[in-house]
Amino acid sequence: VGANAYLTPPNSQGFAPHYDDIEAFVLQIEGSKNWKVYKPRNKCETLPRYSSKNFNSSDLDLSKPYMEVTLTPGDLLYFPRGYIHQANATDTHSLHLTISVYQKNAWIDLLEKALPLALDKAAQDDVEFRRGLPLNFLRQAGLVYNCASSRKILIKSVKEKILKLVKYLDIDRAVDMMGAQFVTDALPPLLTEEEESRCVLANGLRMEENGRLKGSIEFSEETKVRFVRASSQRLVREKVKLETGIVEEQLRLYYSLDNSCEYHGEEPQFLVIPEEFVASLKLLFLNYPAFTALKSLPLENLDDQARLVGDLWDRGILMTEEPLEENDVVAQSDGEEVSEEIVTDNETVNSSLEEQNEEVNGMELNNEDILDETIELVENDGCNQSFQVYEKAISENEKFVIPYEAEEEDEEENEVQEEEEGEGEEINDEDNDSILNCSSSSSDLADISEVVEGMDKSLQSEEDF
Repeated sequence: VGANAYLTPPNSQGFAPHYDDIEAFVLQIEGSKNWKVYKPRNKCETLPRYSSKNFNSSDLDLSKPYMEVTLTPGDLLYFPRGYIHQANATDTHSLHLTISVYQKNAWIDLLEKALPLALDKAAQDDVEFRRGLPLNFLRQAGLVYNCASSRKILIKSVKEKILKLVKYLDIDRAVDMMGAQFVTDALPPLLTEEEESRCVLANGLRMEENGRLKGSIEFSEETKVRFVRASSQRLVREKVKLETGIVEEQLRLYYSLDNSCEYHGEEPQFLVIPEEFVASLKLLFLNYPAFTALKSLPLENLDDQARLVGDLWDRGILMTEEPLEENDVVAQSDGEEVSEEIVTDNETVNSSLEEQNEEVNGMELNNEDILDETIELVENDGCNQSFQVYEKAISENEKFVIPYEAEEEDEEENEVQEEEEGEGEEINDEDNDSILNCSSSSSDLADISEVVEGMDKSLQSEEDF
């Protein structure tokens, strides 16, 4: 069904004479309008499939209309497909509605769906449709060979195949294809406020204008449901080509609730239905307009029943007999209180962490003071480089190696190494806390050891303090 509004100024004509491919009902709303209606000019234009071009005086006898009438507010005029018409506003403006129905609902439209399906089925199941044509069929018929003696034989064979094709007609599937197209093209159903209160549009979990969620519903085995409208959905079986290239059959439920209010504004809306739900959907279709209880659906348990009904409910396909009781959702005020408690806890934790950081920073400052004092004590001991490395190792609490620079000649170094090897002594700390390598004499080594030992004692006393 289509609807168009036409507003015409006084003493003017909207369109030139023409006919349409729809059945038209004209309802006058305001003003008045004079209509002239003409019968189809010939059989070819009777119940046409497509609308005509605009006609002029040479195309038809405008002096002999089949009907001439002036519509005033409240009048209704009907004319079928193929009836030529023209209209002129009188000395007042004119406002009328044209309600159009029955577009592309002829037998030819059904056969256009059915015959290709039948040919596909025949080619798959019957070898006779796959046999080769006669070798000389190009000389048996055609514009040049329409008088050939063998033409009758070819035509007879074609007619036999057409008659045999009848048993492969799948009328159910063809009607479903037209039904799915109708649902895809239709406007969404217009529900009353009371009907909305019994479907997902106004009953159940939803977000209100203030952004808060309100209500949630549960289905029981006693809950009764039905489709919102008889023609707002269609269950069909279709062959679908997947992205992998494989063709498989799917059960699809097309529905119109999400359709745009503009023609073809949205892609077709559908659900893919598991095979086990088909019997329940058939029951809902056949019971309409009566309501059906969930426990009556031919499914094994309440979970499956609630799953099917819930999926259809969420998309606005079903309504209940009575508005469902909404369960309470956690109140927003409670959530706000919880949030405040969380914020309070965070503030407490943050303040505690800040105090701990202050204490740690204080300890770090004290340690720096201690190290500064220690550095002053040993600045004049002639071992600044070794001490700096030692200081860094202590601050990092790691094992350390103090590097050295040779101050003596290589010969002296070799002599020291030979003496150590001769005595069979090795510098090896079993605890492996530190390894001290020096290139100076043994007295220098003793002096450095005393400095390090004194430094350890100083740091230890400060830590004990």
